[in-house]
Order: sequence, then C-alpha cells, then structure tokens
Amino acid sequence: MDERQSELLAKAQAGDPAAFDRLLLGLHARLRAHIDRRVPVELARTIHADDVLQDAYVSVFQQLSGFSPRGDDALFAWIARIAENRLLDVIKAAAAQKRGGDRRRIEGNAPDRDDLAGWLELLAVHERTPSRDAGALEAVELVRSALASLTADQQSALRLRYLDGLPVAEAAQRMKRSEGAVCLLCHRGLQELRQVLGSSGRFFLSGP
Repeated sequence: MDERQSELLAKAQAGDPAAFDRLLLGLHARLRAHIDRRVPVELARTIHADDVLQDAYVSVFQQLSGFSPRGDDALFAWIARIAENRLLDVIKAAAAQKRGGDRRRIEGNAPDRDDLAGWLELLAVHERTPSRDAGALEAVELVRSALASLTADQQSALRLRYLDGLPVAEAAQRMKRSEGAVCLLCHRGLQELRQVLGSSGRFFLSGP
C-alpha cells in the first residue's frame, strides 16, 4: 500500500467521508473488472458489476474501522472478497427469481423497515400510479421529503438508479460522471437518507 493510500485509509477509518470516497474511487475500475470476470455469462445482461459494487461498498463502509492492512494489495483483496460475496448473493437471488420465488414486494406489502432501496422503489411506483391508501401516502411523502433534503447530485443519482431503474452505467452517462462516482453518490445518499428518515422514528430504523 503506497503512502497516499495509507493516508486516505487512516482518514477514512477516522470517519472522513471524502477520504472514503477517494479511496474507493481509486480502486473502482480495477474492482469492476475483477467482478465483471466473475459474472456468469448467462447472467451478464441482468447482473452488472457496478450494481454489485454499490451494494458491497455499504459493507465496506460498515466494516472499514476494523480493517488492518497486511501486504501491499491487502485493501483491494479485502474489498474484492466482500464484492465477490455480494455477487454470490445476487446470483442466488437471480436463480430464486427465475424459479418464481423471492419476488420483490412493491404494492400491497410495505418493504422492510430498514430497506431504503425498497422504500425508494415504493416512491417510484407511487409516482407512476399514485396510491390512495392513507398509510402509503404518508410513507411516500416522508420519503419524498427526505430525498429533497439531500444534495442535488445525490438526489439525481438515487432517482436515476431507484426511481427510474437505470443501471449504473446509464445513470453515469446521464449525469456525466464516472460509474464509480455514481456508485459512491448512491452510497452516500442512502446513508444520508437513513439518517434523515431514522430521525422520524416512524417508519424506519436508525443506522450508521
């Protein structure tokens, strides 16, 4: 690990979000190539490395304080293992969906309390076909208000990814940003969204 990466890692572990973002941006292209090579050919059209990495970065953020580098390439290897495990989860979910199980609940049943992506998708469904259910309307308005409190870039990234359902590559093209930057904007936006929604204490769990 070179001196700059070591410095960024120390700052990120101390809670500096900008250092965390720079650390991952420096590794993102290599990580994407690493995951791309491991996506089964038959699932290449439905599983995208950037989507896998976006989810993996949540785990990286949560576990980073306990990471201790051993060797020059230890950080990459550690994040790559996390991403590989996430890829296995996605492959299993894809297989379950193909069998007709594990279908996402959008209407009729609310997402889990801590499933922020699910709540954003609920908002997307409501914007296409407004619900008349009072409880659903209240939840949707809470999510819409929380989303409006984020930075413009975070709002754009989350809307393109979760409300419009675009893959990371297309969202990046529309925002004129790199795929890695969009992944990190979504990661940071979801973290901020959790904090805003958690403070309401009504529909969501508070969290890191």
